[in-house]
Amino acid sequence: MGCPDDPKMLLDFVKTVREHKVMPGNDNASVVHCSAGVGRTGTYIAVDHLLQHIRDHDDVDIYQLVLDMRDHRCNMVQTEDQYVYIHECLKAFITTDDETEDEEEEEHVYQNTKFGGDNIYENTAFQQD
Repeated sequence: MGCPDDPKMLLDFVKTVREHKVMPGNDNASVVHCSAGVGRTGTYIAVDHLLQHIRDHDDVDIYQLVLDMRDHRCNMVQTEDQYVYIHECLKAFITTDDETEDEEEEEHVYQNTKFGGDNIYENTAFQQD
């Protein structure tokens, strides 16, 4: 039920799987399954889904995605460490993306709101009207 120390490990794995999936003649579905099929599987699926999502959208709601996944299979993303690891993976991806595009680095401001709301992390720089 653990997580790798470095988010880059999962990001590289997701990228490798995606590259294999788009190879000519490979139009088969992928099967993702760990021992119980919920913790590490849910973490992988969430990261893969969110990496595709953020390429076309300006918003990300990890909490809602995990809830939606749990509507289809209970205990997806089984531990808090796995949930936090998803955030770390996206942060690492966004940071790497920003650096490779030579854009001015923007400081990502996150606040732990565990003791006052439903979401563990909240982007304090984002204001909704």
